[in-house]
Amino acid sequence: MIRTTTLALAISLFTSACTRSSDRPQPETTPTATPDAAQSPAASAPAPSPSGEPGESLAGAAAAAPAAEAAPAAPVAPAAPAAPAGPIPAPITGAVAIVGGATSPIAFDEPVTVDPAVRFQVDVAAPLVDARLALVDSGDAMISAVESHEIGATWSRFTLTPDAPLRPGSTYSLKLDGAAEREAHDADGRAYQITVWHIRTTGEAPPPEQPAARPKKKRR
Repeated sequence: MIRTTTLALAISLFTSACTRSSDRPQPETTPTATPDAAQSPAASAPAPSPSGEPGESLAGAAAAAPAAEAAPAAPVAPAAPAAPAGPIPAPITGAVAIVGGATSPIAFDEPVTVDPAVRFQVDVAAPLVDARLALVDSGDAMISAVESHEIGATWSRFTLTPDAPLRPGSTYSLKLDGAAEREAHDADGRAYQITVWHIRTTGEAPPPEQPAARPKKKRR
């Protein structure tokens, strides 16, 4: 009887203690975000492309976009014609003095002595279309002569024959220059420098001519 009463009292005390424990307010707990929960759908989702398709990169969209039309190139001005080059030395291939049937070369760097009854021939390795061969005396006066020339595709030949024998013991200049301008030109318009040979004739120079004496006036 006593044991039954004691057991019932213990059960009653245990039940009362449990009831008081459950009636106490429980502290609120903050849920801890897991790595999967912390990641937002917006952060993990691929950025939308300009076309609206998921997964398409901006670089791909830029590549897919039509390329802008290139601006038309500005018109290129035509190049100005090159300035003509200065006169060049004439390509002389032969220059001779001819007396009768004999020929003798004439050089540039020293005077050449020739017979007064001389004629000249000059060959050039260029088609000089407006050149002439001329002879002048020490006073730069033109000597009357017959000049002729032949012109080929790549060469020229000039001959000059004075109308009368030259003055003995005198100096002259044989010139190859231009007939219309100072310099001669070839078929392409290229200019050539004047070529000069210094000539001296053999013999003794005659005495200078004395001026004619004036007639004396008669006294009245």
